[in-house]
Amino acid sequence: MGKDDVTFPLLRKTASCEYEHHRFILKKKTYDQQYSHMYVSRLRALEPQVRANIPPSSAHVPILPKIIDLAAGDQCVIIGTIFKVLAKKPNILDEFVADEVLVLQEESTCLASDDDQLLLEDESGRVALFGNFRMQELVTGVVVGLQGAMRDDGEGFDVMCVFTPTLPPQLPLPSRTSIPDLPTPHHSWTPSLGSDDAYVALVSGLEMGSDTCDPSKTSLVVDYLAGRVGSPTEKRFVSSIVRCIIAGNSVSKPAKNTHALPVRV
Repeated sequence: MGKDDVTFPLLRKTASCEYEHHRFILKKKTYDQQYSHMYVSRLRALEPQVRANIPPSSAHVPILPKIIDLAAGDQCVIIGTIFKVLAKKPNILDEFVADEVLVLQEESTCLASDDDQLLLEDESGRVALFGNFRMQELVTGVVVGLQGAMRDDGEGFDVMCVFTPTLPPQLPLPSRTSIPDLPTPHHSWTPSLGSDDAYVALVSGLEMGSDTCDPSKTSLVVDYLAGRVGSPTEKRFVSSIVRCIIAGNSVSKPAKNTHALPVRV
């Protein structure tokens, strides 16, 4: 038989799977949980990496242990967690405004704007941030180091430089028993399957339920994973897919047309 010959019917490979997600399942709904301890733990874990990423040109600048130690006019480096105040953040109370004051607001796909305010905080306090730096690249929860000085009025910190943590050490990838064939300009890539090779398919972006969802794309994915479409070689490869993980952006709700809602006059 040739390389691309396939004997039908193909049987899908099986693989044992141990599910370890049970510790992430909420046992009961509670609304009194605070996350300050998680932010403090993250800050303590990433602070050494931020210090290691400070360039030699800033080595002479003192690093303050706490934000509360800031003094007006003194240049220093402070390390903490970013908190971003979004000017366009939706307010749940807007749904309960009086019927006489009906304001139709266009839904924005981006909540970030130039009117946002950045704060840096640690367990001792927080300080407002100012300066000519890229505010849009920082979001809530990011641990950074900032070089600058407290304003003379004590109402904010003028940022000169931003230091981010270094990347953590990466674990080496496991070795493979077979190496896939590389694609050529005239041939698509088809993996070289070994007798024990098994694969996991990752599917995302289905957007099922939205107004822009295309059912034909979803049907094509189902048919491909079921082995109903494709060449004999592709079907042989699909038979080695033992699991399918449906990832993010899989479901969506239709866009709400606020102009079509009844209005009391």
